[in-house]
Amino acid sequence: MIAQTALNYSALTIPLPEDLIYGVSPHPLACGLGLNIGAGQVFPEVNFTLPAMNIDEATWPEVVAHYDEMASQILRRAVSLGVPGIVLEFELLRR
Repeated sequence: MIAQTALNYSALTIPLPEDLIYGVSPHPLACGLGLNIGAGQVFPEVNFTLPAMNIDEATWPEVVAHYDEMASQILRRAVSLGVPGIVLEFELLRR
């Protein structure tokens, strides 16, 4: 288990609405593979999950196949569109 510390804030990092710039953060987040969120470039985000199905040892190969197919199709489309990067968000499910 990862220990988390609660953070308390007393002020906004960017207090003035006119200083908000889409895609720019005072503290960009490096996600790996050269993807930096908040560094000035905006990336599309795709959220996906499984269809309604049981998740257990017997269906696990089908679960993996669904994720593989969804991610592969999304990435192929992203490449065809020439996006500079992409964020894939999916539910982490237990088996």
